[in-house]
Amino acid sequence: KEDAEDVVELMRDSVDQIHRDSSGNLDPTRGGVVGKSKRKKKKIFMDALRQTNQIQFSKDDFYRVSAKLELPLNDFWTLVDELRFSDQPELRKGQDGCYYIL
Repeated sequence: KEDAEDVVELMRDSVDQIHRDSSGNLDPTRGGVVGKSKRKKKKIFMDALRQTNQIQFSKDDFYRVSAKLELPLNDFWTLVDELRFSDQPELRKGQDGCYYIL
């Protein structure tokens, strides 16, 4: 039981350390999560793409939209791949290298 309590304490300390800035203040933007679930990020991204009234997008278009939404780039292409290869894909990549909304 004592070992399990030690593990819980270690995990709490680790999470606390990741989410605090150098002054010791809680910073929700740290840790790469930015307070949004991956599902929410995908929805926000797709909604923003649809609002452009385009169906074809280059990588630069994606970068502009993601920068406007302040989406972190560390897992951005993973997010795009999930939108392409999910059970119900929302994007496809054409032979021309552009991305298309389905």
